[in-house]
Amino acid sequence: MKKVLVLSFISLILVGCNTTTTTSLDCNPSEGWAALGLSVGEKGKSVRDFDKYKSSCGNLNNSAQSEFITGYIIGIKSFCSYGNGLQVASEGLPNNNNCPLEMREDFNKGYANGLAVREENLRKLRRTQQARDEIQTASEYKGIGG
Repeated sequence: MKKVLVLSFISLILVGCNTTTTTSLDCNPSEGWAALGLSVGEKGKSVRDFDKYKSSCGNLNNSAQSEFITGYIIGIKSFCSYGNGLQVASEGLPNNNNCPLEMREDFNKGYANGLAVREENLRKLRRTQQARDEIQTASEYKGIGG
């Protein structure tokens, strides 16, 4: 019985892994290649994401890569700002270092400050929780002895 359960569990995991690794790429994005590049850049992803399309889509039109890169440049400029670095860090997201060298400094400064703010907020939260726990323990203690 245990063997059947183990085999069923392993089969379920393998099926789940198989479905998560097969993603179909839209080889003709309805919004256009520039809009796709803009979206990728605004998310701070690598320009090399286009390589997935080149390898999966085979016969892309001649302008697809240049349109993607045009949109990507606009998107990555938006992403690689001080304010966005601050926001990314404050949300606890990783710094993937996808900003070009000439834009990286502002983003990294914002990211460093965002990490400092996040850490301070987490320390305050832990202190508040610890104080609540101490109050709870003290009130429970008084209830026992009272």
